[in-house]
Amino acid sequence: RERGIASWYGKQSTAEDIEWRIFDMYSVSAAHKTMELPSYARVTNLENGRSMIIRINDRAFYGDRILDLS
Repeated sequence: RERGIASWYGKQSTAEDIEWRIFDMYSVSAAHKTMELPSYARVTNLENGRSMIIRINDRAFYGDRILDLS
């Protein structure tokens, strides 16, 4: 379990993930520093309690955030 800041990433041309997929900013996926690729995680918005399962398929992000979400 981790608790921290996640960010949203949007318009990009590609993402370098384990399956070499073309980045789709309208699909649900995420980048994480250490989780196995691919894997899944439940992400919860602590302000409203809503959550969803997201696919971790990328590592390309910067800063001290826990996740970068698309």
